[in-house]
Amino acid sequence: MRYIRLIYVIAALSVLATSAQAVGETGGSEEHVRVLDNVVAVLDGEPITASELREYRASHGSPVDEPGAGTSGSLDRKLLEDMLLSKMLQQEARELGIAVADVQIDSYVEQIQAQNGVDREGLIELLKSQGLTLEQYREQVRSDILRARVLSVRVSNKINIVDEDVERFLKEHPERVPESDGIYVQQVSFPFESDSEKSKLTAKSFAESAASELKSGADPRQYGPRRFVDLGYVDPADLRSEFRSALDSMGKEEKTAFVETPESFYVLLVKARIKDGELSEDFKNQIKSELKDKRFREATEKYITDSLPEKYQVEIKI
Repeated sequence: MRYIRLIYVIAALSVLATSAQAVGETGGSEEHVRVLDNVVAVLDGEPITASELREYRASHGSPVDEPGAGTSGSLDRKLLEDMLLSKMLQQEARELGIAVADVQIDSYVEQIQAQNGVDREGLIELLKSQGLTLEQYREQVRSDILRARVLSVRVSNKINIVDEDVERFLKEHPERVPESDGIYVQQVSFPFESDSEKSKLTAKSFAESAASELKSGADPRQYGPRRFVDLGYVDPADLRSEFRSALDSMGKEEKTAFVETPESFYVLLVKARIKDGELSEDFKNQIKSELKDKRFREATEKYITDSLPEKYQVEIKI
């Protein structure tokens, strides 16, 4: 069984030919050229044409309209908004002096190869199965990193959660206050076929890699809903014996435990501990993290839907 985690993986189709080529191939008319180059949006005085949008659609895996099919009913407004957002964030990055070096992309791609147990050719094959070339994937990685860094500066760095926010949250959500001793546990699982030694070894390799990443502070949610489960606050006595033994053997400073069962490998991540009903710093930090995530989502939505369009004077014509 092979597991691959690729951020924002989108299948890419062939790029649409330029309007001049399209006219040459069809022996087209002035009307044909006008349709392909119809202005669908304006960003800070710069026109965005229908042919540009078609090229963007093709590179992001959306079907390309037949030339001359028109624009009003066929071009996707949502995709146009995505394209405009990408352009605005690129401009923000230039303004902030943010750039993504090739060496950073190389490092990320190497991590993906290690996580999937493949060499460069193996990764190329995995990407090919999802409709991507390595070059297209690298550009997606560059775009994702750029976007994350812009949002970090413009949004995340301006969010500050303090103890008073935690107290207010717990008053509004008394069900989140632990009533007794407990451990806040999250788990990531890597099941295997019990009758296949190869499947077991592969799952173990992924689980060991995940344990190392989580120990270094990685977010367990990156492994997806099929593998990640937030158990919340639990009494160790209520857990299966393998989990209970692993948690009991952990030192006070340890955060992760590796568990093998007959059907799966698990990595347990201890987020916080409660003793005698006292709210530990780990518990408070967990609540702070949740509150910051919520505010970040809200602030990002406002930044994207309000701040950027106001700053860059966006006009959509479809």
